[in-house]
Amino acid sequence: MSASEPTVAGPLRASLEDALRRECEAHRRLLHVAAGLEAAGHAELGALSRETALAQAAHAVELLDLLRTTAGAGSPVDELRQALAVQREEADRLYPDLARAARDAGDAPAAALFERLARAETALCARLERALADGGPDRA
Repeated sequence: MSASEPTVAGPLRASLEDALRRECEAHRRLLHVAAGLEAAGHAELGALSRETALAQAAHAVELLDLLRTTAGAGSPVDELRQALAVQREEADRLYPDLARAARDAGDAPAAALFERLARAETALCARLERALADGGPDRA
């Protein structure tokens, strides 16, 4: 990154990252809602929800692009490693902690969900880690 390129740091970067999380959450939530609306026979509302979800996804991509160009994200492989670190944190700490808390609260279904998510995240992380160690999935 050259000295003339803007950088996003501190509170502005945190705000951008928060906006990105919110857009991603809204996208997934709206897709989930759309499926429920469609299953309940509300096709027009479901279609509108899906259309809105697509807009949220487009907003997320714009925020990712802004973060990439202004924060020196590095190569796509570097970005994948950064994403993998977040996934690994979820697999190793977040979901196991949530499972323990749910178990302690007596909520066995929530504990089972968090345990299943931890196992799924662990498997996905292992697959990505192997691919990165082997030079990536596109290596001949």
